[in-house]
Amino acid sequence: LELDKKFVDWAVELTKSLKLPDSPTLEEQRQDYSSFAAARRPPAVQSGDSLSTDTFWTGALSAAWARNWTKYWIGEEDVARGSFATSA
Repeated sequence: LELDKKFVDWAVELTKSLKLPDSPTLEEQRQDYSSFAAARRPPAVQSGDSLSTDTFWTGALSAAWARNWTKYWIGEEDVARGSFATSA
């Protein structure tokens, strides 16, 4: 499924500076991820592609695989069209 790029750009521009709800408890829990700077950041609006599998995975090699798999389906020549952002 591919969303309309103009709509996505509009939605991201409209919401990118929105302060999302956070709490001291969540902030404390995020600090457990000391090796992952992005995981320690407060909630924020982001744009990217999701990848779902029926097997749990984690780590640098698996993340590299996910980025490559996303590029494969988007098309190597069209990297600007999308990038791996999250898994479900």
